[in-house]
Amino acid sequence: MRRPAQVSPDLLPRRVVDAHHHLWNLETGRYPWLQGPRQDKEDTTGIGPFQHNYLPADLLADVGPVPLVSSVHVEAAWDADSATEETRWLAAVAHQHGFPQAIVAGIQLERPDAADLLEQHLAAAPVRGVRQMLDWDPRPGATVQPPRLMEDPAWLHGLSLLAPRGLSFDLQVLPQQLAQAADVAARFPETAFVLNHGGYHAQRDDETERAWRAGIARLALLPNVTVKSSGYDAVDPTWEPAAFRDYLRALVEEFGPSRVMFASNFPIDRRTIGYADLVAMCAWALDDLSEDELDAYFARNAARTYRIRGLQQ
Repeated sequence: MRRPAQVSPDLLPRRVVDAHHHLWNLETGRYPWLQGPRQDKEDTTGIGPFQHNYLPADLLADVGPVPLVSSVHVEAAWDADSATEETRWLAAVAHQHGFPQAIVAGIQLERPDAADLLEQHLAAAPVRGVRQMLDWDPRPGATVQPPRLMEDPAWLHGLSLLAPRGLSFDLQVLPQQLAQAADVAARFPETAFVLNHGGYHAQRDDETERAWRAGIARLALLPNVTVKSSGYDAVDPTWEPAAFRDYLRALVEEFGPSRVMFASNFPIDRRTIGYADLVAMCAWALDDLSEDELDAYFARNAARTYRIRGLQQ
């Protein structure tokens, strides 16, 4: 099975809301992961390709012929101790450029001042949710073993602060964590959870594939969980068409067309695929959906989830 070799206008949807992208200004922002020693910009496995400013004009240049009508900015790992500064910066960017229309802010929910920080985020910009990256490999022998936040009473208390403020939680975990994530989402039914990067975001192997299939099936049973189909670059940077089609269709089959969102993860995924190619590949992989279902996937679901005015119909 092969996808078209070049982007055809016939493969582009009538409109797109990008549910997950990043912006940064390395001259004024605080991004510890980007502002260290310069790395090889040709090494697509490292951070070198991202060690330059990425602003709305850069995003729109990448978007090219795609009819992008709105976007959601997801926190870009700004220094955690001053994450509200990123939100204030994005508010100024949105005022000047019109993008992004919604923001998912960064926060450490286990902090004792989490409630105050949430209020600061909400006062600064159109914040619709928050993200705290939780992905780590819990299997024995894994090299990275950060705190188990989903078991931390302080973190769970912080999570309880979101629903009363109308905020969603962008859930970024690896396949081996999906079962635990489902338990957490079930414990907080009033909170909207948005599974980042299809719940995969790890190199494919048989054990990981089994954990992912079982995990998304559990999460899909919960009506307060939706999913973004971004981040396949981490699963298979070759974007082998048949495998990608299987990945995307698995998400739609489990969650249904009304709970899966297109998201680019740009500029991260730009290292292996162009924006228009990504959009066309998603349309090709979902060619059995109706026109209305495709519009839900490419635009309405994100507009509803992140409360973007004028685009929910």
